[in-house]
Amino acid sequence: MNKHHKQPPLTPEKYIRTRTRTLPIGTCYINDNWIESGFAMILVTRLHINGNVTHGAFMVDLYCLGVKDTFWNFNQHPLDFREFLDKQQWANDSGIRIRKVDYPLAHNIIYGAIEFAEEFGFHPHKSFELTKYILEEDTENVKLIDIEFGYKGKPLYVSSPENPGEKNRVLAHLEKRLGHGNFHFITEAEAEEFFEREEEDESDAIDYHDPEVKRNLILDFIAHTGNPKKLR
Repeated sequence: MNKHHKQPPLTPEKYIRTRTRTLPIGTCYINDNWIESGFAMILVTRLHINGNVTHGAFMVDLYCLGVKDTFWNFNQHPLDFREFLDKQQWANDSGIRIRKVDYPLAHNIIYGAIEFAEEFGFHPHKSFELTKYILEEDTENVKLIDIEFGYKGKPLYVSSPENPGEKNRVLAHLEKRLGHGNFHFITEAEAEEFFEREEEDESDAIDYHDPEVKRNLILDFIAHTGNPKKLR
């Protein structure tokens, strides 16, 4: 007697690993202040034949840590995806907005940050082992784009008060790996305080809304401060 065994349906995780790269890439998104903040929140979509959307979100530190976290949603109805997009924190009252971005730039930011971070012993978040399959394979087929990582070739760690444990761990790692003076460190509050102080100087005709201007002001502050807590 012949027995016919039905193949079990693919789990979302297995589908992402084995088939997602066969789907066309849809619209990709990035926060509009990624240049001056040094932190990119990237959304890459893949389009199913029925119009549904699978996407991966990638939180990328261009200054030091590389891919800090990722998550995914599988086979969402377009209306559900739009609702998800509208609710994201980078489209909230902080003034930060998302914009469309070409896939090659998104790819170069993600993989460039990974390569830079790995030079100093920082590896992508473990969730990237799955979500990387939402991206194209990192080969020469993807156009190479020149992007600056770190500050003048050195890691720049910007610590957040929301994660004091990370601060201690990262600074200890950098001290051990690179030694004193071979990396930069600044707190998020110090960077913002400096920028706000500069912005209040009405006698200076600088366009503070220009992302490159804001970024360079913060980096100049890091470079010239004599406080060892702010520059290492």
